[in-house]
Amino acid sequence: MKRIAEWFAAVGAAASKSGKRLVAVVAAVAMLGGVAGVSATAMADDQSAADTQQSTAQTETPANTDSKDAGTDTGNKDDSTKADATKSDDAASADTDAAASELTKQTAPAPTSTLNTQAAEATNGSCVYAGNVASGLNNVCWLDMTNFTAAQNQLQPMSVKLSDSLTMKFNIKYTGGRKLRSAAVPTWNKAAFGHYGYAGFPEGTKPALYQITGSYNTESTVELTDIKIVNADGSEITGNYSFMMADAESTNNDESISFTSSNEIEQVAQFPQQGDANYKNYAFGDQTFSADHKTVTGGGVRTGANPGIYLYKTKSPDTVSVTMGVHYGREIQAAIFGVLFSNAETTVTTNNASDTFAGKVESQTYGSEQTGGVTGSNSATSKVVNMLSDTDTSEQVKFTLSASENTNWNDYNVSFTCDGDCGEYDATPQIDTATGNRYVTVSVASEKSAHGKWVVTKKVKLDTPKIQKSISKDEVDSAATGQKDSYTLSLNVKGNTVSGTTTSGELAQVFKDLGQIITTTTTKSYGKVSIVDTLSDYADPLFEYDERGAITSGVTVVTSDRSNVDAEVASKTYDVATRTVTVTFRDGFTLAKDVTYSVQFKVKPSDKAYETYASNKQSEKGGYTDTDNTVHQGETGTGTDSENKDGFYSNAEAHLAYSECTAVNNVAKDCVSKDNVTYQKPVLQVKTGKIQVTKKWDPTDSEPKDGSKVTVNIYKGDHADDGQKVDTLTLAKDGGWTGSLGNLAPGTYFVEETNVDGYTASYSQSQTVTITADDLWKAEPNMTKFDNVKTYDVTITNTLNRVDLDVNANVKVSKTVQGAAASKDFTFNLTCAKSNAACKDGVTWPKDSNGSLTATASKSDLQTIGTPADAKFPDGSTLQLKAPTGTTSAVYEFTVSEDQSGNPAGWKYDTDTVTVKVTVSKKTDGSGYKTNVEYVYADGDSDKTDNPKSADFTNVFVAVSSLPVTGGRSARDWLIYGGGLGLLALLAGAGYTVWRKRQLV
Repeated sequence: MKRIAEWFAAVGAAASKSGKRLVAVVAAVAMLGGVAGVSATAMADDQSAADTQQSTAQTETPANTDSKDAGTDTGNKDDSTKADATKSDDAASADTDAAASELTKQTAPAPTSTLNTQAAEATNGSCVYAGNVASGLNNVCWLDMTNFTAAQNQLQPMSVKLSDSLTMKFNIKYTGGRKLRSAAVPTWNKAAFGHYGYAGFPEGTKPALYQITGSYNTESTVELTDIKIVNADGSEITGNYSFMMADAESTNNDESISFTSSNEIEQVAQFPQQGDANYKNYAFGDQTFSADHKTVTGGGVRTGANPGIYLYKTKSPDTVSVTMGVHYGREIQAAIFGVLFSNAETTVTTNNASDTFAGKVESQTYGSEQTGGVTGSNSATSKVVNMLSDTDTSEQVKFTLSASENTNWNDYNVSFTCDGDCGEYDATPQIDTATGNRYVTVSVASEKSAHGKWVVTKKVKLDTPKIQKSISKDEVDSAATGQKDSYTLSLNVKGNTVSGTTTSGELAQVFKDLGQIITTTTTKSYGKVSIVDTLSDYADPLFEYDERGAITSGVTVVTSDRSNVDAEVASKTYDVATRTVTVTFRDGFTLAKDVTYSVQFKVKPSDKAYETYASNKQSEKGGYTDTDNTVHQGETGTGTDSENKDGFYSNAEAHLAYSECTAVNNVAKDCVSKDNVTYQKPVLQVKTGKIQVTKKWDPTDSEPKDGSKVTVNIYKGDHADDGQKVDTLTLAKDGGWTGSLGNLAPGTYFVEETNVDGYTASYSQSQTVTITADDLWKAEPNMTKFDNVKTYDVTITNTLNRVDLDVNANVKVSKTVQGAAASKDFTFNLTCAKSNAACKDGVTWPKDSNGSLTATASKSDLQTIGTPADAKFPDGSTLQLKAPTGTTSAVYEFTVSEDQSGNPAGWKYDTDTVTVKVTVSKKTDGSGYKTNVEYVYADGDSDKTDNPKSADFTNVFVAVSSLPVTGGRSARDWLIYGGGLGLLALLAGAGYTVWRKRQLV
């Protein structure tokens, strides 16, 4: 009947405009009674068709300008305006025919029930978010009812996609006196919803269910039943979530809106809120909750203000409904439903990345989203992971940053921040030990959003300096040091500079509208550089330094680009106690990129190096065996004279001390001290010499015949010192009387033969041998031969020890004449006794003497009869007697006899032989030898005495006239006979000679 009253009002309006139309209307009324019975059935059919037509048309969204000041004149006027806009068909059919047709519909019998019919299922729905949420619950996804097509009292299954993985399913049906349609938001230009709280809905979406003008004092109820949310695989979500409900238009005076749920309902917000624009122009009606809080009813605003609205939630309902009551025919109400979400997304921003990174945001319940790969200086953001939200419960979300294979995470700075409502979390990324990925877990509050942001910045990484230490042997004839065994040490470091440019995301955002890019350039290089080399005990420096340790010459810094950096060197020092060389560059100086700086100085092998090598060799160990009993080799990169070669380390330790100095946009910031970088250890080598000892004998055949050996001691130093004995050589005949001692270090050595009894040693050179390093390196300047590169010869001559016997001084031969003075000289022969081997083997006679000496007794000394005179041997007549060995004496026997030839007439020569025995023995004090001469006469020798002191001989002259002539034949007779016989013989010889000549002729 309300509809008929409205129809009559329309008729009255038409009548006031046109009399003709009034007549038509009256005619139509008159016809009603006549045709009522006939057309009842037809009207029912027409109604069904009209409902279907309305369902198809109700998705259109009319412009709505209703002021909604319900219950007031202004309100009624706004209602008329809103109804005209909503129901354009009524406005276009304001003529009497149209009014009569509408009246006919309202007075027709009730249509057949359609409660059991079902509209087509709507399966491709979605939910939408407001573009701007000024206040309240941010993440409400409002169900888009665009696909709602159900007619009044029809049940329509609907599926609304809430997210990529979640879908809400329910059955919807509306009943009551008003039809419904889907509508865009805002539904009315003064509606709170759509202007406040939630605004900016996507164009083309229709999330509101809006009444169509019609009956007055009526209600429309929309009911959603069998509500459930399923995953993409169809499984139902069992967790709690918040289902949201709100007035989508306004509730004026005499209007009401009531929400009912299978679970309790609570108010969560109202719009507009204090602080919103025009808040003072809005008012809120009363709201009443049922005792079980499952229904809330809101009344209209009774003042002239615009009505505000309330936002309600109910937890995981099976069924919800809204009943919208109106008093006037042109009053209309709207409702909207949504699902409360929390959500999360992630963004990865890279700066100068050479690897690829990706971000992942993951809810264990609601799945995950991932960014694309990001490299260089770029950014990518994932899709949003929507999570059903219960206002009382937070959701755990894991943000993960992954990297491409073989990424070295140490090359990057990784930071994480979470914008939005992330709860309390540890922003320090955790490391997944299995993958190396970084991750952070946050707790996202209900209806809140979390935006996890990874920033990956390639470190402006200054690698550890490239260093090298090498050693090279100087040329032997180099004049640089005057040392033929000098080496040059080089400690190198290569300069480097790295730069990186980063873009600040925040600044870039601020200035993006200006088209500017805000960048920061960071440069790092090596500064505060010191090169430190502690020499080993095997190397001695060849540079100059003063008493304070300041190096005055011999240590230089050279560069690969030949630039002069002397001014950049702050100090060069040598610590004598620690043997440490330090070269320090000044503060503020940084090593130039790709320039190699080389600290160079010269060293030589120390005495310890030579001596240790020699000692090891003599002990049959590796020459370079160090104190740790290891033979070391030059490390890689230490030069061709060192690398992989045996030697002694030139340094105990060497390192580069430096800092990593940073400049930002060419402005120096700071220098951070870094760990020292240790240099390699090169080695140096040494050379040794050899002493060769040769034994000679004098005379050459005087060497021992009994197989005796000779020992020769070699001492370190310039004299014999048992504490400095190096070694002992043993020389023997079968070894050629030679021996050598090799692998001798430079130094002075003393060579001494152990005394050989019976011989005196003499040395061809001095007993002192001096070996110098210069001699050794000059003898063999190459780096291939090191042992015994030079031989030092020492010849020892062992001269047989002899006792010189001055014959004139020691052997006395005396001559006495009897009967007459001597008429001629008398001679005597001194020779070895035939039976005395010692004399034959051990006496050296004067040259050309043929083993005999002749003494002469001058006739001038024998003019006095009976007075003895000494016979004289030739001047210089000296016999060398082999000295005895051990404690025995040597006895040499000689014989002295008078030469019997040429005896003058009348003289009777002494025919005796006297033995001269010479005994040689060592003096008791060991200072030499002594001799004793004895004379031994034969028995019957008339010159024999008890203690002879000489070899005495007596010749007697007997005159011929004094020979006897009577009696038997005397000597005289025999002289006469002999003389005659001699004359005859001479004559016979002469005659034979004459005859012989004639025969030859």
